[in-house]
Amino acid sequence: MKIVSTLLTLLLAVSLTACGSSPKKDAEADAASKANSAATSDANAQGANGANADGQTLKGDAQGIAGVPSQTVIYFDYDSSQIHATDNSVIDSHAQYLMANPNNRVRLEGHADERGSPEYNLALGEKRAHAVRSSLNILGVKDDQMQTTSYGEESPADAGHNETSWSKNRRVQIIYSNGASQ
Repeated sequence: MKIVSTLLTLLLAVSLTACGSSPKKDAEADAASKANSAATSDANAQGANGANADGQTLKGDAQGIAGVPSQTVIYFDYDSSQIHATDNSVIDSHAQYLMANPNNRVRLEGHADERGSPEYNLALGEKRAHAVRSSLNILGVKDDQMQTTSYGEESPADAGHNETSWSKNRRVQIIYSNGASQ
């Protein structure tokens, strides 16, 4: 338990250090976060209803594999790789599915919005994918069932240039495959 506590403290310190910024950036991030709260709520509600960022319905067998949890997108706040508490149940359902189906694999695709340099956004997408991977791993999913990749800003779900669009692009998509190859 002490190791977990120390690990969480270290993770928080690294996150705070990585996100350290000037007061101007903090004010911009606060404004973006406030503007994003409604959009993220809408996006999370859309995902909870079984639709992805493009509005396509993702039923359990939409990826060709029966029983896959319907919500396959986790959304993030601006400049953050922290998973919202409201998404814990989504991650838990994927963990339960993967543990019950050890031959299935998942690719965790991290994405970012267009703000920031391409290099920064690739790193942020990777952090987001690793955050979901770590959560699944803590819940018991085996490492060999998961693969992470980052697309940064290169594969937007919404091509718009406003907060509503950006909120749909800050995401990790959970992509399933059946068997060992991906």
